[in-house]
Amino acid sequence: MEQTTLKYLRVLIPGLIILIGLLPIKNELIGFGVNLDGLDYNYTILFAITLGAIYYQLDIQRLITSPSYHLINKNIYDRLLKIYSKEIDAKNKKHILNDGSYMRVFYNIVDNDESLKQKANLVRFNGIFWTSSADIFIISLVYCCLYHYNIFIASNNIALSKALVIIMWAALFLHIISVRKHIKLGNSQLKIIDQLYKTKVESKIDAILNISQSNK
Repeated sequence: MEQTTLKYLRVLIPGLIILIGLLPIKNELIGFGVNLDGLDYNYTILFAITLGAIYYQLDIQRLITSPSYHLINKNIYDRLLKIYSKEIDAKNKKHILNDGSYMRVFYNIVDNDESLKQKANLVRFNGIFWTSSADIFIISLVYCCLYHYNIFIASNNIALSKALVIIMWAALFLHIISVRKHIKLGNSQLKIIDQLYKTKVESKIDAILNISQSNK
């Protein structure tokens, strides 16, 4: 999946989810002069993108994705250091982890190998499920609270709240599955790197360590 498409979907999908969540309160919105039924396709997409852009800029998604992002990257870090195989003291290990230089090594190798690029496309495709499941969880949680306590809506919506709870936990389950899939796909790339690029990994990490030593 192209990076441009991926970025577009990461804005559009949460925007559509937010828009769908507004449907149960459309009668209340009509009372304020807002009628969602009158929107045609183009305006609906534009409205969704606007909502998604606001959500994206608030960076709320990181509440869920940050822990899983750490797990995914930590797996790459651990596997690359196994490929490196040389002894590294704890201080240098911490330096490599904290400054993210191990990811530059990983992406440099992936971006220069066609077979690894193909696998990277699978990773990006899985990334849609990873981020969207986090979006669904967060947005469903917010709507669940709004509808449970009848905020912005006059009628009792306990049944709707219960449905949103189910959706929320289903999204969290999907998020966990997508993280496991992400790690599995990453390991598939790292296996090839171990087989074909062990020397390159060693030289690049050596260079990182030399730069670290020279900066002291």
